[in-house]
Amino acid sequence: MFHEQEISNKLCLICPKHKYKITLAEGEGLYRAINPAEKVPTRRWYSKGVKQRVHKVIEVDEDIFVTLSDCPGWIESDYYQTEKGREELRKAQDLDSEPDPDADEV
Repeated sequence: MFHEQEISNKLCLICPKHKYKITLAEGEGLYRAINPAEKVPTRRWYSKGVKQRVHKVIEVDEDIFVTLSDCPGWIESDYYQTEKGREELRKAQDLDSEPDPDADEV
C-alpha cells in the first residue's frame, strides 16, 4: 500500500517497494540530495521532472469522474502501457510473488 507524505508543500505518494516519491498534482519525481557546489551543502528536495501521468478524479453523488491527463509528449510511466512494458511488469510481478530461496524458514 502506498504511503502519503507532504514534501516541500506538495502532497506525494511514496512507493512502498522503491521509496520513490511522486507528487499527486503533477506526477513529478522528487529526491533529496546535497549540492556539493554550494558553499554550505544542505540536503534539500530536487525534482526529477514528471515521471508519472496524472489524471484528475472527482466524486459527485457517489459517481466517479476521471479526466484523463492532457500532458503532451512521452512520460516514463507511459512505457508500461506498451506491450513490451506490460510484459516486463508481469515478469517483475511474477518474481515478486516467488518465495525467496534465501529466506529463513519459520
